[in-house]
Amino acid sequence: MQQVWFFVVVDANEHKLAFAQADFMGIYADLMNRLCEEQFGTGWMRYTTFTLKDYSKQLHGHLGIDPQQLPIYRQQFEPEEGILKLQQLRAHLQLHERQTIRNEWVRPSDFGELIRDFDSAITVLQQAVTLEKKWFLDVDV
Repeated sequence: MQQVWFFVVVDANEHKLAFAQADFMGIYADLMNRLCEEQFGTGWMRYTTFTLKDYSKQLHGHLGIDPQQLPIYRQQFEPEEGILKLQQLRAHLQLHERQTIRNEWVRPSDFGELIRDFDSAITVLQQAVTLEKKWFLDVDV
């Protein structure tokens, strides 16, 4: 299943102020979540929320979800927390680049793009600090 990740900075009413599209973090979502869990005890999916706006009866009706129980707005997070985790995981990947590629966790041709995704996400969360806003992770499948 192909995922595209978006690090999204929003105001209180969930109007998008800035975002970074992280295609390669989505491609390697299993690795990103595993690394985050190993380093911090929780995966990146902690930062995403399924909301009433996401719910479609045609797509999700068979899952037994009660739409009335879904939140209207996504839970939002402090940017400093995201920046710290992104910086540490990027440094970990860079430090272990040869091992990561040798173990075929990341294709050699994708490694630079993955690091650029980290850089873009960090830049957007730094904008969130400047704007004094929070963020969430949006995942498109």
